[in-house]
Amino acid sequence: MGPNDLAAKLNAYTSTEAVVYNIVSPSTVAGIDIEIPSTFAAETVTFNFIEIKTGATLAIKDATGAAFAGNVVINLPENVSMSNLTVNLPNAHVTLKQGNVTKVISSTSSTTFVVAGGVKVESITVNAGNVEIQEGGEVEVIAVGPENNETVKVILGDTVEMPTVTGGTVLKVVDNIEETVQPAGYFLYIKDGEWTGSNDFLEAINNADPASTISMGKDVEVTETIKITKDIKIDLNGYKLINNVTGGRAFDISAD
Repeated sequence: MGPNDLAAKLNAYTSTEAVVYNIVSPSTVAGIDIEIPSTFAAETVTFNFIEIKTGATLAIKDATGAAFAGNVVINLPENVSMSNLTVNLPNAHVTLKQGNVTKVISSTSSTTFVVAGGVKVESITVNAGNVEIQEGGEVEVIAVGPENNETVKVILGDTVEMPTVTGGTVLKVVDNIEETVQPAGYFLYIKDGEWTGSNDFLEAINNADPASTISMGKDVEVTETIKITKDIKIDLNGYKLINNVTGGRAFDISAD
């Protein structure tokens, strides 16, 4: 079926049984939008793209008033590279089972956006939920969305390399062992007993728990004296802290 036929099929399907839709998208169609309606009740839905234009974009989301909470499986043609995949299904579990995508923007439930073996993705921006990269899957960069204040878990197969991380707080998970990952350019610190991150050095100092450590993620040039009123440790982590305060000190320390 074509993309235009899919909407009627989704609206008409009220069974809870798993369903597969085989979709042939004409080469003239550069963008496909799929909305899952509130009446759709299948536990698992598979969108199997037989044909799709190279460089096309695909968006799958809840229709207005809907909150699909099942499983979504996406199969793209192996010989086609898609430019952008946007998934806005904050209550669903989503698996990209086949295909190559330049950029993914993901909002899923906490049960993750899954990159299956054989799938290659250049970058994933995580606006909600977590990410799992299975054995044989490849992701170059994971970016935590600017409005996402939750900790993002990146669950890796045993031999999968950890992608470069930008923004937010990220936990690397291998064999159920969690490890905090320092995003590029971010300062990690402990707030209310938990690791968090910021790209602002002063914010990290002001918000860090007393008697805790700030791990630097980039060089810092101090041009105005920073007042510190608590006991904290700064781990340079291989970066430089440069004092460029004219005639003064970088820090004014008055901690007990």
